[in-house]
Amino acid sequence: MKQLIPLLVLSFFLACTREEILPLKEIPGRLVMQAENNNAWLYTPSSGQQTSFDHGTPLRWAHNGAMIAVYSNPNYRILLANSQEEIFRFRKPEMSALCWSPDDNTLAYTAKNQIVFFHRLSNTFDTISLPDPYIYDCGIDWSADGNSLVLAARNTNPYEASILCTVRCDGSHFKILLTGGFNSFRNPRFAPNGEDIAFENTYSIQLIRPDGNDVRKFEPSATSPCWSANSEVLMYNQLRIKTLMSSVSTIMAREIGGDQRERTIYEDRSLIDWAPGE
Repeated sequence: MKQLIPLLVLSFFLACTREEILPLKEIPGRLVMQAENNNAWLYTPSSGQQTSFDHGTPLRWAHNGAMIAVYSNPNYRILLANSQEEIFRFRKPEMSALCWSPDDNTLAYTAKNQIVFFHRLSNTFDTISLPDPYIYDCGIDWSADGNSLVLAARNTNPYEASILCTVRCDGSHFKILLTGGFNSFRNPRFAPNGEDIAFENTYSIQLIRPDGNDVRKFEPSATSPCWSANSEVLMYNQLRIKTLMSSVSTIMAREIGGDQRERTIYEDRSLIDWAPGE
């Protein structure tokens, strides 16, 4: 019993002194964020450095953080992230979103019932089609193995449910993972380890396995999930009601498992995308 007491005291001490705040070293890389006035910044959490971004509406980082895709009406434009110099541009379809391939050499973007692949090294395009009667709704992402895409889609019949679905890059193996109400699903993101997909479901963040099983809640009143490179942390927007017609956003980061440590990244800003690096 005498030997047990010191162990209990030590355990209590360690529990009381455990770091509850997610360390900045576990939030590497940079993010792009936006304020209510639509001004955008590139921000490095570890140093607090931020740089204004005024070359279009920022959309998605390349995985290596060297390039960023932006929207400047009527075009998608690809810029070098540091110099914001344009590399190439092409016309953006109506109701469209894009994502990078794992090697950053191809952009996939949506156009009604099609997914278009722009191969930046050869400056060529390929397309696949979603099966009838589905069309793109809101958000697309590429799996880390480069084989599949996940996207939010909807039926052309407005009385039918919206869906969260996956499709192989060759257009095969279309699979509905989840059905919901009108415009329920937004901004799906594959975890880099391939084990989960984070997505918005009516302004909350949920997780689902790529086979459609094990749907579970992650955070209520939250949007725009972005994964760390090791798939252990999600960065996202935490929404707070401001008035009956508006809300404000705080950028947060939180562990998926473990102690669920979290950290406020930036208040009164909205996360657009995170390039966490390795």
